[in-house]
Amino acid sequence: GKLDDSALVDPNGGFYHSHATSKTYYKNCLAYDCDNGGFVTHTNVSISYCASDDNTADDSGGSGNRTNQTFTFVDTNAANYHLALNDTGALGFGTDLSSDSSYAIDDDIDSEERSGSWDIGADEYVMTDSYALPFVETFEDLPLYMAHVIGNLHNQHSWITSPTNNVLVQTATAYGGGKAASITNANMSHTFSSGTETTVWVDSYLKPPRRNINSNPTPAANSAAAFYVNYYGEVVALSNTTWITLTNYIISASDWTRFTLKLDYSSSKWSLYACGSTSNELTTTIATNLAFQATAGNSVIDLLRMTQGSNNTAYVDNISVGTNIPFCIDTDNDGMSDAWENERFGATTNSSGSADSDSDGWTDRQEYIAGTDPTNSSSYLKIVTADLPTETSSDILLTWQSGKYSGSSDYYEAGDMVGRTYTIQAVNNNASLTKNSVATVSEDGLTTGTNTWTDNNAVDLYSSRFYHIVATHGGVSYTNTEQWAMFVEDRVASTKYLICVPIDYNISGTGFNNLNSSLGNQLARGLYSNNTENAADTIEYLNPTGGYATCYLAANGWIDSDTGDPTNLTVTPGMAFWVQRGTDSPNTRSNAVYVGRAFTESTVTNFTFKTNNGGYTMFGWPLPVAIHHESTEVVLKYSTQTNQLGFVAAGAIGGTTINRYQPENQGDSIWIWKNGTWKEQYWLVKGLDSGFWINYNHKWYDARGGFADFYLEPGKAYYYYHTTNNTGTNFPWTPNYNP
Repeated sequence: GKLDDSALVDPNGGFYHSHATSKTYYKNCLAYDCDNGGFVTHTNVSISYCASDDNTADDSGGSGNRTNQTFTFVDTNAANYHLALNDTGALGFGTDLSSDSSYAIDDDIDSEERSGSWDIGADEYVMTDSYALPFVETFEDLPLYMAHVIGNLHNQHSWITSPTNNVLVQTATAYGGGKAASITNANMSHTFSSGTETTVWVDSYLKPPRRNINSNPTPAANSAAAFYVNYYGEVVALSNTTWITLTNYIISASDWTRFTLKLDYSSSKWSLYACGSTSNELTTTIATNLAFQATAGNSVIDLLRMTQGSNNTAYVDNISVGTNIPFCIDTDNDGMSDAWENERFGATTNSSGSADSDSDGWTDRQEYIAGTDPTNSSSYLKIVTADLPTETSSDILLTWQSGKYSGSSDYYEAGDMVGRTYTIQAVNNNASLTKNSVATVSEDGLTTGTNTWTDNNAVDLYSSRFYHIVATHGGVSYTNTEQWAMFVEDRVASTKYLICVPIDYNISGTGFNNLNSSLGNQLARGLYSNNTENAADTIEYLNPTGGYATCYLAANGWIDSDTGDPTNLTVTPGMAFWVQRGTDSPNTRSNAVYVGRAFTESTVTNFTFKTNNGGYTMFGWPLPVAIHHESTEVVLKYSTQTNQLGFVAAGAIGGTTINRYQPENQGDSIWIWKNGTWKEQYWLVKGLDSGFWINYNHKWYDARGGFADFYLEPGKAYYYYHTTNNTGTNFPWTPNYNP
């Protein structure tokens, strides 16, 4: 006789054969909870591909038999002994009897067609509630699904768990959002509808406990790929039937790890990648081209199973299954996502992290971090404008160019969630100090291109403030150190100021450093405009011949007082102006506010200090950090500071006396205007080459006595007198921090 595809559940006796001469064949038979043994055998019995929860299925020594198995059924309490999705005892371990020579069959007890790897027993598990790819599970209240209820995960979002009360949706430990699943001595599984895909990616965040048992677990026969974490935090992965310990990446014992599997059904190979818990962190390759388990066949994914035993608890969150490569994968280890490289360059081989494909001064990896376009030289992380949002405002509006990845992802709601951030860093009053983070703007809600942030009340709070922008993605940051600045100066009625413009408006060679541009508009802040010169506020500057030229502020801009025409005066870095506020003239604000890109040493030009035209030159300090001419007087009033400003080396002339009453007749001098008067005066001493006075040689001396100690400050201007004594000639000087 022959008995195929049968199941005995909870009888007094199991499969029993008592005939001494005829032979009985058992194939694909399952015995469960049989009081007197699952297979009670004598002679003339053949058993193959059968399973029992005791040790009797293999009593006759046939092939493919499974003993001491744990079977999982849909609902034993309701006597529903259909195999459950997460069964590991019978599911996929049978043999195909559709062409059996004695008794060919191709369906199960429910008349459902058997296919693929057959199951042992009367029932063939058939997916009835499967999901097409891509599939995303965050355990949150997603719009596409019903809300996840705290408690048993079983039957929520079509998950099957066993035991049903050991896999929970809980809030105590979660990665993204407020919920995740916990698994304690149980397994959870989900079905998918098989398609024609050749490559499938499985992505999730896990907190797996380390396996303390020395032996390897037994994978389900229909599992193509499997891995676990051993006692040492190493990944142990299955390649066909061999467990391989991988030592190149240690899994955190306390933090979340993102695991990504690549299942290649065209080659029956799989690869494993992992990274830390930082959003959008790039992965490390753990292993590639591991073999599928031979018993799994080669059908496209139809089941995801996660198992946790040994009475420990594992946590899982943000599960995604899809056909597109996740953003975290970096197979060539160049610090850039493969998906991003494929979108921007067509392949991962067309760029490297250190390359600058568009020659804009920023590497491709930096552009990946910022989300800008590495093939467009005008697209890179940078502040593009900074100014008051309105002329009466006390806020500063920063606009910067950045972007974000514009490609598609199957994993946006899970592992590839938005993660790029932009941090504005600032420091007050001293640009040389370390900048601190003052705001962080998430990529969420931003679009590729320009983005903005408002520094509220900055004008009222600070006399100067310096900014730059930082991009962060996947735990990696880079900073565009190009400095942008805000300077605030008082504009009090009936007051005269000696200033220079401390902002460089000549961005990218646009030539906007003139009075009929943003520079002129900002210079006009705090001033009164009137189309009549005598009523308007004015500025004065020294023209090339040494005379003063005047412009007044009219309703439509600056007017040349000599010609009565609009002026297009070019303003060079450090060019000095007298600013005259009128008596009680009305204005829109009581201060001038300059906002824009700060000058650098490479963007300033030479001044020429001349002996002609009376020897006086107006000059400003355009750089964002003040330079200090410091006196370090010690015994005998000796100062070690000789050339802190660079004038001596450039060709300044010193006097041969320290007569404070006639400094302009002896050597070059610097005059400082404060509070409406010449408050400070310093002159250069030179030529005292012997005796006590040698200590004064080549040093600036204070007209009030002692060695000079003063600053050249951003936005301030000064008078320089260049003497003709001692064969003085014209000389150039460039503002420099280290003359």
